[in-house]
Amino acid sequence: MSIEKYIENYINKLIKVNNQLEHMDSVIRPRNNNNNPGGVVNLKNDIPTMIIPDLHNRLEFLNKILNYKPHNQTVKELLKSNKIQIVFVGDAFHSESAQRDRWLKAYEEYESRFKEHKYMDEEMFSNLKLMEIIIDLKIENPKNVYFLKGNHENVLNEDCEGNRPFGKFVLEGEMVKSWIEKFCSEEFLVHYYRYEKLLPLLAIGENFLVSHAEPLESYTVDQVINCYIDPTIIYGLTWTKNDASQNGSVNNMLKMFLEKRYISSSYYFAGHRTIDSLYRLRANGRFVQIHNPKKYIVAYLNPGRNIQLTKDIFEL
Repeated sequence: MSIEKYIENYINKLIKVNNQLEHMDSVIRPRNNNNNPGGVVNLKNDIPTMIIPDLHNRLEFLNKILNYKPHNQTVKELLKSNKIQIVFVGDAFHSESAQRDRWLKAYEEYESRFKEHKYMDEEMFSNLKLMEIIIDLKIENPKNVYFLKGNHENVLNEDCEGNRPFGKFVLEGEMVKSWIEKFCSEEFLVHYYRYEKLLPLLAIGENFLVSHAEPLESYTVDQVINCYIDPTIIYGLTWTKNDASQNGSVNNMLKMFLEKRYISSSYYFAGHRTIDSLYRLRANGRFVQIHNPKKYIVAYLNPGRNIQLTKDIFEL
């Protein structure tokens, strides 16, 4: 398939998923003060929830997730029969350290205005394929799949609306933007940018919360619902460094967002900052980081019982 045809098919999927995101049930996703989709999604309380940390172009990780069999059926099959829901914490694009050398070679291509683009093609086709699978999952399972916005959901590499430009090994954010502008249509960029702007920021479960990063401050339900009106909330839920969160932010949000009976046994899950184990606890043991770029780690939370971190977080 030519890249032109691939992008045309991709645009059709973006139009479909954007329409779906714009018209979500307001009970599941409350509307903000401008009557647009807010930043919060309310999860179901009667089926298991699988929390997926940063993917960062790890297609093999996503495939493992969808083929994992918790109950004699694959996750993909369980989704279709309404027996599981998935929350992705964000950050689909930009390979991490495992592909550092490719980024360095792709940077040379970027400097030559992509006269040659083999390495950047490898990075981008994999990025796009991974997000395409997620979009397909969302279209097929609208009430059981949620992809939250992370700091890497910034296709224009903009420095506004809660976003910051990204570069780790080279200028990854700007390189992605330049490749898309050169090899994809303007229509694709418009719809993909819109897709990122329609992503929620925080998922509320029975006894847990999920966002991309640790909350920078203690935000109210109303503030998060209105995050696209106040972009400081977007930044505060996607970019927070370790030890930068205000004391008590996690505990306060657990108290405000969850029913009182769950407070003492509740947890706040996120990715964003890397760890070298199965999980790492912060905020007096209430905040759980699960993004280990060298392992395929997931959290699998069953309804109707207390969360048991040592059993519910594991490597695929």
